[in-house]
Amino acid sequence: MMSNPNHHDNLLGKKKDTYARCAVPEYWVADPFEKAIRKYVLVGGTYQETDNSRLFPDLQVQLLDSDKG
Repeated sequence: MMSNPNHHDNLLGKKKDTYARCAVPEYWVADPFEKAIRKYVLVGGTYQETDNSRLFPDLQVQLLDSDKG
């Protein structure tokens, strides 16, 4: 999982393609601007955004507001 805003476009572009070629089944992107975690699963060689992790179906992640310390 990456949270650096400079890497956001790269994770949705070049790295996503590399992950797909390597058959990485799932990856997550922490989006600090949207205050969300985006999860992507590999389906038929391409990634689709999903609400739930296939690898960790019971895992729940809560983002903390860094502005509150």
